[in-house]
Amino acid sequence: MSNFVRRIVSGNKARFKDSDLKLELDLVYLTDSIIIMGYPASSFEGLYRNRREDAKKFLDTRHGNDYWVFNFCPWKENSYDPSVFEGRVSRYPFPDHHAPPLAILPLAVREMQIWLAGSPNRVVVLHCKAGKGRSGTLACALLLSLDAVPTPPKLERSYTKHEWNRLKASQVIDAVEERVEVLEEAKQRRAGATSSALGPLDSVAQKDLEEFRDASEWTKVEAMKEDLPPTAAPIPEQIRHPLIVGDIPARATRTPPLDDVLSLHTQRRMKPSTGGKKSPQGVSIPSQRRFLHYWSQILNDTAPPGFWSLPVPLDDALPAVPKKVVIQKMKIRIVEPKGTRFRVVKAVNTVLERTGQGKVPVTGAGDLWVSLASYDEQFVKTLERWEKHTRQTHHFGQRKEGSDSLDGAQIQDLFSDGKWDKGKMVQSFAKLGLADQAVKIEENETNAPTLSYELVPLTDAEWTVVQKAIEADSGDPSFDMQLEDHASALNAEGDGSGIIVDSTREIRIKLYMGRIFMGWLWFIPAFHMQGGEEATRFKLTRKEIDFPLGPGEWLINVDVQMKWCS
Repeated sequence: MSNFVRRIVSGNKARFKDSDLKLELDLVYLTDSIIIMGYPASSFEGLYRNRREDAKKFLDTRHGNDYWVFNFCPWKENSYDPSVFEGRVSRYPFPDHHAPPLAILPLAVREMQIWLAGSPNRVVVLHCKAGKGRSGTLACALLLSLDAVPTPPKLERSYTKHEWNRLKASQVIDAVEERVEVLEEAKQRRAGATSSALGPLDSVAQKDLEEFRDASEWTKVEAMKEDLPPTAAPIPEQIRHPLIVGDIPARATRTPPLDDVLSLHTQRRMKPSTGGKKSPQGVSIPSQRRFLHYWSQILNDTAPPGFWSLPVPLDDALPAVPKKVVIQKMKIRIVEPKGTRFRVVKAVNTVLERTGQGKVPVTGAGDLWVSLASYDEQFVKTLERWEKHTRQTHHFGQRKEGSDSLDGAQIQDLFSDGKWDKGKMVQSFAKLGLADQAVKIEENETNAPTLSYELVPLTDAEWTVVQKAIEADSGDPSFDMQLEDHASALNAEGDGSGIIVDSTREIRIKLYMGRIFMGWLWFIPAFHMQGGEEATRFKLTRKEIDFPLGPGEWLINVDVQMKWCS
């Protein structure tokens, strides 16, 4: 019964059955040296997730002391004592469903590489809560940093018995197909030549050819092929997905292509697709895929010049990026909402008619606004100091020798006390709301009416008016979206033309219609800015937004206008 519940919770993720240990876990071998699993839970949570004692039994029996666990859950979300796995646990926490602080990728990857380099028998075990998005993001970051092109597992231990038997059957079928092809070619050549030039096919070869040309036998072979598991064969097209990274120019790479890495993760982590359908994506959150693209650019020396004080390539004529950008405005386009869902949203959000702050009650669709947020500034600065200190000049994915300590602190203690992840890791610092005459009716490509909202930065006073209107509309005085303390200082840098932000910082844009969440996205401005003094437009479609739920389903695109600070 418990496994039945766990399978439901696992959803479309693949699971691993060890018949010898009589265990079934939400776990896969991404490669022979990388394991991804769901959170090792205890107590009630263990009824529907991996039981902690089962995960430990599996790892101890199969890998002895040759495994190291990497946990990406913040302390406030889930935690356990490292002694559960004899102290072989490292933490690199960031919130569920979010993109990570970018500096976490090199720090985690470098530690993984150090552990794996110690022995060919070693494995790393990655987990978050579901063992999918955050774990997949870090697993893909590791694969991108490797010199060799990653492939699915080759060792028998990395497959269940059923998968391994099918894999061997696949190899037999491939060998048979190759022999049949050779025999066919030989017979065709013989048909086109004299009998004296080509002797008769030997009796065994002739018999093989006749048997496998029989329709009933060939049908059996084809049926066997359709029941095979993911193997080291080329990644099928039905599990390849377009990169969701926003408007970033493609450049040549020397690391494994990101699309191949993401597809490998999907191939191994998710259940095989059926009926020719695309498999659900492994790393499915667009912002996490976007940040992997940033990481790929860094590894290939194609990051914005001067980003993280990285050396500028000699053949790159571009100057180092300025430190600050100003977010001037945003334009959000949605399909004109109709039907029951629209009436529900309208009932909750009647703020346009109440604020009196230049809002135009064109349709009464609700007050659309945006919250900007980022990770704690000191947290990010600490990560970036350690990233720079541990960076190996000629191999970005490996840790510099002798860099384990910095100013008396040890890198293994970076997250040991929960200082950075016991509380709120992401903080709001600014808001954008509707400008004067900001709501317009447009026609899209299908001639269907759409609404275009233009949003501009709000002062603290303007946001207070909007907030009070939302509270009055919802009847909930507990609604609290106050700006954080550091926001006023940040806004004070501006001249009224926008919100000034660090171009290298991770920014979250969260969309609301009144109180109702529409979706969010994470991005780093420097990776999207164009050169010169002209404004840059960073444009994303609905598919490139994280969790476009509820009224988010009406989204067409989000257009952010930014400009370098002079």
